[in-house]
Amino acid sequence: MKMLLALCFTASSIGLAADAPLHTFTSPDGVFRFQYSPVLVRCTAVDTQAGHGGQWVPADCSGMAPVCDDPLSAASTIACFAYPRDRFKDKPTFDVAAFFVAEVNATEEHCMDGSSDWNADRIQDRKVNGVASKLFHATDVWTGHSRDAYFYRVLHNSKCYELSEQFENTNPGAYDPGIKLLTRQDWKDIEGRLNQIIRSFRFLR
Repeated sequence: MKMLLALCFTASSIGLAADAPLHTFTSPDGVFRFQYSPVLVRCTAVDTQAGHGGQWVPADCSGMAPVCDDPLSAASTIACFAYPRDRFKDKPTFDVAAFFVAEVNATEEHCMDGSSDWNADRIQDRKVNGVASKLFHATDVWTGHSRDAYFYRVLHNSKCYELSEQFENTNPGAYDPGIKLLTRQDWKDIEGRLNQIIRSFRFLR
């Protein structure tokens, strides 16, 4: 599955089925915007207890590990969108897939360093619509679950931004034999919709 994810992620273009027109998100400060599929779910942070960390709703936005924020970096999420789980309610190995963009409290010197706590297994020089960035790929495996995480670090006007895609799944061995699994086309749709955001991301000023 990791190979399939990597192949889909690095594709220059990913075909999607005919869909409703894309929606546009513009950051509250007007610094950037991107387009996203109306199929995706807008995620919202809510506080659980005073003085404690929050959680993301609806359920499509939460996994065994955080997918709408980056607790391993001093990052503040600006927007998060997730793939709706009900599209694969008959395929229980799909947990969550989401994209978020955050502003990171990091100096210009260290923005592109990323976080050592990611335990990234691959680091690449990439561009986000012409803007230089670093792409970090990290994987996590724990009992019955796995996660592929992609983090872009971008420096713009002395501010550090992080764009991330997260994919979390349950091991098929956790279920009885014969369950339905995600197909190549399913993954193409999931990743195509999240990658659309990356491809359309632009700084406005």
